[in-house]
Amino acid sequence: MILATCLLGGMFFPTLQAEVPDRPGELVICIIEPGDLTDLIGINGGLEQGLLPGMVLSVFRNGQRVGELLLTRVQEQCAVALIAALEPKKTLAVGDRATPKLGKFKPI
Repeated sequence: MILATCLLGGMFFPTLQAEVPDRPGELVICIIEPGDLTDLIGINGGLEQGLLPGMVLSVFRNGQRVGELLLTRVQEQCAVALIAALEPKKTLAVGDRATPKLGKFKPI
């Protein structure tokens, strides 16, 4: 329940940063918290990188599109998203790369 606690507390814990793969300059999925109705997805970028609540991110693995995320909570350097769409027979994984579909984006 790391992400749920983060949402309630208004902050993200340092443990999120420990799970981020070493990929400087890229947005990546750093944590996936399974839920009863939907999973919460933690992203290693936030307001400082130009992300805003309501933005849609495309998710890629090895250059292939895996799905899309909808940002629901964004803080300075981290964000929480919900899965908006998945490609057939695909799942999300920690380390998948995310890219905003629209709008300006400042790499980390």
